[in-house]
Amino acid sequence: MREPLLASPIDPFAAAIYLLGGKWTLRVAAVLLAGPLRFTDIRSALPGLSANALTKRLRFLESACVVQVEWQGGIPLYGLSAWGSELSTPIFAIKDWSRSKARPRDVSSSSEDELNDA
Repeated sequence: MREPLLASPIDPFAAAIYLLGGKWTLRVAAVLLAGPLRFTDIRSALPGLSANALTKRLRFLESACVVQVEWQGGIPLYGLSAWGSELSTPIFAIKDWSRSKARPRDVSSSSEDELNDA
């Protein structure tokens, strides 16, 4: 088995930011906290995420040992690895923080660039 990305000799915090900072990464991981899912189920849970972007994100997370693929009846199921499951604590902390601190705002009038810069 490959070593997780954070096992590299670089600064662990910088490696974590590199791993988790990608667009959709934490949202994909949050969906997978419920257990292994088919590609279409993950995509359905994340409106706005294209099939191409989800494929790239899952491949990246698999290469980083965060996601693992299991095959059932010829159908791939994507789930968090044991190491990836440890993301539950920071994901729930971010969800709690966002509920208590973040103010809802109308994002329909914001451009995607403005949201990405925020």
